Amino acid sequence: MLITGGAAGVAIYDLASGRELRRLKIAAEAVAIGPEQHLLAVLSGGRVTLWGVATRQAE
Repeated sequence: MLITGGAAGVAIYDLASGRELRRLKIAAEAVAIGPEQHLLAVLSGGRVTLWGVATRQAE
């Protein structure tokens, strides 16, 4: 799994295929994934929001 973040949003890719799996439409200054790959932390506008990777919903 590869995660990228920037002004256009956060994208999650499958490394083996290079295919984009999911996209969050939120500008990101930084991203981090939890050890079990269920939660994604996104820093945007000085605030951290936790997102469910599978649900794409803020936790």
